Amino acid sequence: MFESYPLVFLAWLIGGFVNGVSGMGAAMVALPIMVCVMDMSVAVPASCFTALVVATQVAWMYRKSCRYASLPFMLVGCLPGVVGGVLILRIIPGIWLQALLGVALMAYVVWQYLHRKSPGHPESRTGAFLSGFGSGFANASISFSGPPVAMYALYVGWDKDSARGTLGMFFLCINIITCLVMAGAGLFTAEVLHAALYGMPGAVAGLLASLPFVHAIKEQVFQRILLIMIALAGMICIVRSAETVL
Repeated sequence: MFESYPLVFLAWLIGGFVNGVSGMGAAMVALPIMVCVMDMSVAVPASCFTALVVATQVAWMYRKSCRYASLPFMLVGCLPGVVGGVLILRIIPGIWLQALLGVALMAYVVWQYLHRKSPGHPESRTGAFLSGFGSGFANASISFSGPPVAMYALYVGWDKDSARGTLGMFFLCINIITCLVMAGAGLFTAEVLHAALYGMPGAVAGLLASLPFVHAIKEQVFQRILLIMIALAGMICIVRSAETVL
């Protein structure tokens, strides 16, 4: 097991860098690398614990730019979204749900690309609630919580610091709840904590390494990066479902 720890560090170094640049995606990048060398039963809780460190750092760095007016509605929407995601899995097999959501994310990317010159829409409580609902739904059904709230950030036209700050605060709250649930279920074993201890410094190093790029990125480029992250999530969903079928 010890031989796998350097790869865990590297996985979160990359994940932290990606998250620092885009405001999301640390676990989405790191987890597929981690499962190459350890079981999902170890990689998933270790990723949740490490992602908590990432979210904490991002939320603190951009706390002044967070859209606090929208945040409560995003969090409130997340709760029924989680319930809905769990219930829908009883009706639709996870593989098909993952494929459908993957196609939906890709369709959104195409739509957003074609309308990228349109101005941002006004923020609304309903929109924030729905983005939180979508995040909770996606997290419960396919383990991807980032794309729906990133889609809302693009829809309303948040600047890069506002997007990072709001997403960071949102993910911080969600990760705290997730980690508490996992701890209560006894999932944080010694093996999980060891893996997380190697992932956390990698994540912090990746975030710090991203800072020079973060400051240099223009607003239009940042929006394209968010679109790429959403597209990546959609592609991962489609590939996962295809691999299961084949």
